[in-house]
Amino acid sequence: MGKIRLPGAKLEYEVEIGGNAADEAVPYVTVTWGEAAHGYVAIPSEIEGLPVKRIGGLAFSAGCGELTGVTMPDSVVWICESAFAYSPMLTCVKIPPSVRVIGECAFAGCEGLRWVDIPEGVVWMGFSAFIMCYGLVRVTIPSTLESIPMYAFSSCCSLLHVTISHGVKEIKENAFDDCIQLESITIPDSVMRLGRCAFLGCRHLKNVSLPRHLENEPLDAVFVSCSKDLKISYRGAECVHRRDRTPDSVDGIAG
Repeated sequence: MGKIRLPGAKLEYEVEIGGNAADEAVPYVTVTWGEAAHGYVAIPSEIEGLPVKRIGGLAFSAGCGELTGVTMPDSVVWICESAFAYSPMLTCVKIPPSVRVIGECAFAGCEGLRWVDIPEGVVWMGFSAFIMCYGLVRVTIPSTLESIPMYAFSSCCSLLHVTISHGVKEIKENAFDDCIQLESITIPDSVMRLGRCAFLGCRHLKNVSLPRHLENEPLDAVFVSCSKDLKISYRGAECVHRRDRTPDSVDGIAG
């Protein structure tokens, strides 16, 4: 384990050895702790001449309450579990295109985050990755991420704009529950499954566009406690959320 001083933080790190066949014997650096990180921190691409590939679990969580921004280098592949969790003043994070994995609760409770562009190349994201990011307004989800995990954006109560790229195949249970400001969303044709309560409690959600192959899917357990004026289009057909007849369910009307 070593330490390096940067503007805004003193990083602790470990040198590790690659854990798969592709880089079995290649050493790299994991940032394990951003001691007393504050303000804006730029993580270097190399330490001791080795690439920085991982931001370790809880690295910028405990004791980093004054961290406002982070730039990660293009060498980073893994953002581990709870790496930046509960950093309430964190408003700006640049996730580089080299990242492939975003761990569970990686940015949970980052109340100050306003927008997140998850880059093309991310193939796996853990549950609750951005849960309770109360200030999050906009998020872009790449085509390389096949599954939006459980509780991924749960309780992001300021979320207004969600872009889901073609390539995503599944939106899991409670992925967007209690996103109370979300008014509309387009689900791309690549999506084959919507999990139970995926949009639970999105009470201002009024317009949803779904691919036609989901037309016969039961939606009463997906769009629960949404707006009474919710309209769902199947690229031509239309159905209406009728609270006067069937609370918390969706009635289909063939178009």
